[in-house]
Amino acid sequence: MKLKSLLTLLLITVSTSAFCTIWTINTSGFTYTPATTNILFGDTVVFTIGGSHDAREVSLTTWNANGNTPLPGGFQTAFGGGMVLPAQLAVGTHYFVCTPHASFGMKGTIVVSPCPTLTQPGLITGSSTICSGTSNTYSISPVAGSTSYTWTLPGGWSGTSSTTSITTTSSPTSGNISVTANVSCSSSSPQTLAVTVASIPPTPAPIAGNTTICTSSSNTYSVVSIPSATSYTWTYPVGWTGTSSTNSIATTCGSLSGNITVTANNSCGSSPLRTAAITVVNNIPNTPTSVNGNTEICALTVNSYN
Repeated sequence: MKLKSLLTLLLITVSTSAFCTIWTINTSGFTYTPATTNILFGDTVVFTIGGSHDAREVSLTTWNANGNTPLPGGFQTAFGGGMVLPAQLAVGTHYFVCTPHASFGMKGTIVVSPCPTLTQPGLITGSSTICSGTSNTYSISPVAGSTSYTWTLPGGWSGTSSTTSITTTSSPTSGNISVTANVSCSSSSPQTLAVTVASIPPTPAPIAGNTTICTSSSNTYSVVSIPSATSYTWTYPVGWTGTSSTNSIATTCGSLSGNITVTANNSCGSSPLRTAAITVVNNIPNTPTSVNGNTEICALTVNSYN
């Protein structure tokens, strides 16, 4: 039960070290391979050795004498190997031997270097104003000494990378893209780029203007201005004239009835159409025929005319 608990603790400890590098030491006969392992503070070492070998940390004096007296507080693996956690590997040189074979010179060293301080990545290059659902690439220059990079994206975005660039697909959510440079034992401060996500404009409000008009008459039609729109596109029946890229248009109608339509536009695309049906009255009524009825009448009499 104690062994099971220890193994569980080891696994939890390793999994919580986000950028931890795990180094493996093997054996070949009565030698460790490699004999010297260079790591950074915070890394983990795993011994994968035969069942007749272990790894015991000893003092330099004991190591030089091919002895096997354990170093107080030093690490010790079981026969067959095991894991040495970062907490057991302070900065400096750790000397270890195989307990039953130290006298044969079966020994090695682990050299732990301090964790380097990484500089903040440079400015992130890439578009800061984009459209929802589009693919965009962001990048930075390499940071000296780093071995990986961690990118974070606004909510709902997709994309993953551990290098100096990332290709993303945006959601409708604006926010910050950030990146850190990493080594096994630390990360730099993040570099951040604020990104604004735009969407196509909504459908314009109902079109205002006369819906029954006379042939060749001039009429103005308009919709309520949409803040996210940068232009508008109007269409009208064949034979009409008029042009506009704003939220209103002055037209001169032809003889055909039909629909006036408008879309609101921006760099992301065009809104759904808004439509108004217009009826064109083609002709002025003819002059009435002669008025029929008495032309001489008596006062206070009733007379009909048609």
